[in-house]
Amino acid sequence: MPLQRESVACAALHSLDEVGLDGLTMRRLAAGLDIQNQSLYWHFTNKQELINCMAELMIADAFAGLQHPEQSQDWAEWLATFARRFRTAMLAHRDGARILAEADVSFSNFFEGIELALDVLQRAGFDGRRAIAGMTTVIHYVLGNTFETQADPSSRLDGEDENSSHTLKLPVDGERFPRIAALADRIPAGCSSADALVGVALNTLERSVLNLRRPRCSAWRAGEVRPVK
Repeated sequence: MPLQRESVACAALHSLDEVGLDGLTMRRLAAGLDIQNQSLYWHFTNKQELINCMAELMIADAFAGLQHPEQSQDWAEWLATFARRFRTAMLAHRDGARILAEADVSFSNFFEGIELALDVLQRAGFDGRRAIAGMTTVIHYVLGNTFETQADPSSRLDGEDENSSHTLKLPVDGERFPRIAALADRIPAGCSSADALVGVALNTLERSVLNLRRPRCSAWRAGEVRPVK
């Protein structure tokens, strides 16, 4: 059965988990698939095209089944779910954040997720300017945090689930920097969990970008769509 682009990209994601983005080469991937290099280039002309397709699969997993909020669901709760899905999709693969950052997602369903999120915020009462600024803040925050998590092995324990609670570890000299060391030791368990990180992002979003204002959801429940401003 001939290889398809999606099956090649799936194999690339498996290889990514083993060797990382820098170790993932077209030659290595072709060898893993037991095909000639020329056969691989029939599907992807270069590594960038392969990365784009890998990102498409990751994004599809992130937003699969994502729908408008339930009538009783608050916009912030829905947006927290959106952020967790985005972060989980990146953490599911080694260098996942790098894949999404380096990919051209303009032809993927990434913008379908953003479009849906903007609709949720505007139906909740935010104007267009605040809605797009808010979504940009959430995406950048989650992407940046995941970058840091995957770049620093000490930020996660071996075999630890992304929602696990643990004390923040800082490689700091306690004698030279006693205050930093003391404060790090006192950080409550769970402060670095995914839920807590998403909470920080939404709290910052609501207090700054969204101007300390949480619109009522009555407009959403009534089915009214606010105009884009």
